[in-house]
Amino acid sequence: SASTRPAEQQLYRLFSSGIAIVQNLAVTDHNRDLIADHGGIPLVVDVMRTYLRKEEVQISGCMALANLANGRNHDDGGNRNHDTNNGRNHGSGSGSAYERKISIGECGGILAVIQAVE
Repeated sequence: SASTRPAEQQLYRLFSSGIAIVQNLAVTDHNRDLIADHGGIPLVVDVMRTYLRKEEVQISGCMALANLANGRNHDDGGNRNHDTNNGRNHGSGSGSAYERKISIGECGGILAVIQAVE
């Protein structure tokens, strides 16, 4: 309806700006860890799914996921069990680029990127 259109546009602007901010902040290891630990990876993917036809969101989302996938890998002391949260709440418990990459895949980020470039 016409009465919900301004609210929908405001919500789009909020999500579009938010995902661009995540993209820009995810350039340091510390920020990447914070974003992942607070559920930012599935949030980025959800926004990309919601606004699949919005080029600006897709570009920012792809760049945010690329930035989140970059960075250092912690030395895990030979422990190859990277599921630090026993499968709960994808995007939390992240502490390395490897764990963030796993989280991106588990929450549908790979498919979101593929859909964005199709």
